[in-house]
Amino acid sequence: FNTGMMISWVCLVIFAWYCTIALSCPEQCTCYSSPNGTAVVCVSLTNFPKAIPSDTVSLSIEFTNLTNIVSEDLRGFSSLQELHLSGNQIRKLPEDFLRHLPLLHTLDLTGNLLQDLPPGVFCCSPLQNLVLKGNRFLSVNPLWFQGMSNLTWLDLSDNKLSSLPLAAFQNLSSLKTLSLGNNKLEKLPEGCLNALPSLEILHLDDNELSSLAPTTFDFTVRLTQLNLQDNKLKKLPQGLFQKLQRLEILSLNDNRLTAVPLGLFDKLEVLGVETGQGLDLSGNPWKCDCEVAYLWQWLTNHKDKVFFQNKTQCATPDELKGKPITSLTEQEVAGSC
Repeated sequence: FNTGMMISWVCLVIFAWYCTIALSCPEQCTCYSSPNGTAVVCVSLTNFPKAIPSDTVSLSIEFTNLTNIVSEDLRGFSSLQELHLSGNQIRKLPEDFLRHLPLLHTLDLTGNLLQDLPPGVFCCSPLQNLVLKGNRFLSVNPLWFQGMSNLTWLDLSDNKLSSLPLAAFQNLSSLKTLSLGNNKLEKLPEGCLNALPSLEILHLDDNELSSLAPTTFDFTVRLTQLNLQDNKLKKLPQGLFQKLQRLEILSLNDNRLTAVPLGLFDKLEVLGVETGQGLDLSGNPWKCDCEVAYLWQWLTNHKDKVFFQNKTQCATPDELKGKPITSLTEQEVAGSC
């Protein structure tokens, strides 16, 4: 009898607990409670929801018609750690946007209508992860990132960036991942990556880059992944990767490369150490004349490290067109010299 009463009492407490959560959750939102706090997910809104539980640690307001947000909307959420605002219609952020969020470490603003940001807009929170993907930025202002020494991940992909200022990332000494893919970048200012000594992953894919300075990566010696695919690179300078001795994955596919300089890959001793394969050179119009000798020798000696060997093909001369470089004979290579 006592056991039955105890079970009934526990059930009643749990029921009351769930009712309390349900009653304190705003309309068109769902609240999930845990020992660490409450997670709130809201949909189909046009205004910022009211009466969000004060112990909320994660707030998601995504794919709504929300156009505006002010710092007062976020007052009282001193425990908030993650704020997801992707897929809305937000056009601007107030200067004091994060003033009331002392614990916020993740902010996702993917897929909004942002074109510019106030200086220091993120400085009031210890952000580690900032996603600005899929907005309408044409350039980057270094003042956006003032006071963000804790930031480790920055995603600026899928914007309309055509250029970067030299000091774009000068305040981000802890940054480990930088995504700049699917923009319209035509060049990287020499030295613009020099202030990123902690950088490990760099995405520059799907841009308009036609050349790189020899010293582009001299200060990013911790890079393990470098994605340069789908650009317009025609040639690479001697020694471009000589400081990248930790590089495990290098994507150079789908550019306009016809040859590479002697010794370009010689320092990349750990390519593919985790994945088994680490270098992609496919989809380039390789010119299989005398200049291909170094590339042919390197690929032949490191077949296990190369993605899509059969698609890393000669484009010229005509008699070798479509032939994988690794299938060339020594006579075919030597015969062109």
